[in-house]
Amino acid sequence: MRLDTRSPQTICAIGLLLLGLMLSTGCASTVTLTKPVRESIRSVSVNPDVKVTDDVFYRGPGQSVGMLFGLIGALVAEAAAQGPKGQIKAVMTEAQINLGQIVREQFVTELVATNIFPSLVPEGGDGEVRLEVLLFGLAQTHDFSSQLVPWLGVLGSLVRADGSVLWQKQVLVTSLNKQTPAHTLEEYLQNPQLLREAITVAAQIVSDELMKHMRQD
Repeated sequence: MRLDTRSPQTICAIGLLLLGLMLSTGCASTVTLTKPVRESIRSVSVNPDVKVTDDVFYRGPGQSVGMLFGLIGALVAEAAAQGPKGQIKAVMTEAQINLGQIVREQFVTELVATNIFPSLVPEGGDGEVRLEVLLFGLAQTHDFSSQLVPWLGVLGSLVRADGSVLWQKQVLVTSLNKQTPAHTLEEYLQNPQLLREAITVAAQIVSDELMKHMRQD
């Protein structure tokens, strides 16, 4: 019996499997921010250091892209032996696409917009938000498709100075999400701005989901 990897059910199953791996790797559990605790927090900061996984998740056409132009193209072509994962890493490095910074910026933007806490401070405060990228990569919108969308898994935590966890949540964006841009591997590598934009959209979705969980009673 052959598994139909084109189906949304299969994509969901892969996403759940990866989420399970994220959970087991991060040893994290969901912690709801209760209304009394939330109201007791007058100011928060967002840790500038975002931990980012070293691995790149990739599920798509197996070919790598070597015939590109310019400096970025040369570096990506040099990484061809490592396959698409290596080329994605290379183009992100050369184009200075800082995944952790993008995730943090989108989270801060959402945090300010939702006005959950009275004050956002550079450091200190009643609590500190810590972010960690547990999973990142590109995957096909469906099997046999050359179109790839970003996958992004992020762990968010709110902790007091004594280390006690007030809130914690993991969010995973996969191919099931229809808001993220889709491009071919070649397009992403030839034009890193497309990759930056796709990551930004995924980070916006993650941040929105984290905010929803943070403010629920």
